[in-house]
Parts: sequence; C-alpha cells; structure tokens
Amino acid sequence: MGARMATFLTEAEIKAILDDPKPVTKRYRSVMAPRPRKDRPNQLGRRLNVRSVGGKTFKVYTSVNARLTNNFSIGLIWYPSAHEKLTLIRCNGWHEAHPNRIERTIIQPDTCHIHRITERYQLVGKPEAYAEETTEYHDFKTALQYFFSKFGFFLRDDDYGHELPLIDKQVP
Repeated sequence: MGARMATFLTEAEIKAILDDPKPVTKRYRSVMAPRPRKDRPNQLGRRLNVRSVGGKTFKVYTSVNARLTNNFSIGLIWYPSAHEKLTLIRCNGWHEAHPNRIERTIIQPDTCHIHRITERYQLVGKPEAYAEETTEYHDFKTALQYFFSKFGFFLRDDDYGHELPLIDKQVP
C-alpha cells in the first residue's frame, strides 16, 4: 500500500469540491489560451488561480505539446492547505496507453481520457491514477469547453456585479 496523504477524500467530498462554484471572468478563455512555456520549450501552457464561492483555492492548468497538439492536459488542482495540493481532475488528449492498475484495464493510446481522484486510488498512494475514456471532447478546444462547463465554473460578473452561469458553450 502507498503512503497516505494528509488529506483523504471520500467520493462524496470529491463531488462536493468539484461542484463548489468557481467564478471566472469573461476573459477566462483568452487567459487559458496556451502560450509557450519558458521552462519547457516544447510545451505550451497556462495557469489560472481561482477561489471558489466556498473559499477553496484552486489552480486550473493547461499543457499542450507544441508539436503534437492532440497531446494535452487540462487539470484542476485543489489546495486543501498551504502545504498540500491534490489534482482532482485531468482531461487528457492523445498519448500513450494508460493502465488502470486496480481494475486491470488499459485505455488505448491516442484516446481522450479523464483522470479523476478516487477513494480507491488514494488508498494505494496514486490519487489521480484512475482514468476513463471519453468521447465528450476530441481536441484541446473542445476539452477546454467541456472542462469549464462540467466542473462548477461560472462567469463572475457581467460588468454590473451580477453572477452568470457559463452558458456560452463556444470556445474561440
């Protein structure tokens, strides 16, 4: 069995954290548009810090292979404390095969899939190692659209202080 994390989440807690409303500005799409990374010349990426309505601290990140753009990740990190972070969700594009070791299944290469933190994988010290194949998206643009529409994000305001849901399903 793997080492225990300081924070252990039940499936109900994971769902509640993912559902916790997360405000973003109208500029979230342009802020998340991948740009060259200084630390990794073959990668494009961005980061966006978000504080939920419930007061939780999150970071959304993107990473895209500059040469193979269908090889990407869009993830949501939660910071339960100043010294701990947990990746809750990671929407991945195409890359090598992914094994789900507990289930003894394999997601084939070049298949979009979603990694999720689970109780079972936390117990073996691999919190986000479980993944499911998905047809919800097929490239970075549609994955970003899926990510922001699925995991509790909403537009913080409409320039008048009103909160709005993310009803615009089109990603530029």
